[in-house]
Amino acid sequence: MIKLEVVCRNIATGHFVTRFPMFKIGEVLPMPVVEFYLKSEELHDPILMKDSCACPEACYQRGEEAMKSLMLRVNSLLKRFFELDGFILVDFKLEFGHDENNYLLVGDELNHDSMRIWEVETLRCFDKNIYRTGSTFEKVIETYQLLGGSRNGLKVDLLK
Repeated sequence: MIKLEVVCRNIATGHFVTRFPMFKIGEVLPMPVVEFYLKSEELHDPILMKDSCACPEACYQRGEEAMKSLMLRVNSLLKRFFELDGFILVDFKLEFGHDENNYLLVGDELNHDSMRIWEVETLRCFDKNIYRTGSTFEKVIETYQLLGGSRNGLKVDLLK
């Protein structure tokens, strides 16, 4: 695995709003923002910026442009998938690795714990934040069941 966590943001929220206070919580970003974080518990997963990294060559030799391109493609597919059911894909994270031929692979799973999802009509949270807000176990199960099915009967084949 590459020691990076890659985040794609569509809506301003969380640490993004802290770093960029000109955006309001819930504001739609003009375009998806892809961020790279160094996976390091001792450094608290610092954000990496190409132009401000102490060693930009080392940071960007792992295929960040390919990761960014893949993140934007996955983002487009996931946004469409959730929009069909009345949800907003706020943001999500992925990790990557390489196979024996050095091909870039998604090395992470996509699930409710790796993304923020809001309901369009109510902006109700349907993601990992339900744990943080003290929801009951029954509410967590209900949320996972709702997101696991399709409310409008449509399914999208994300591989097409």
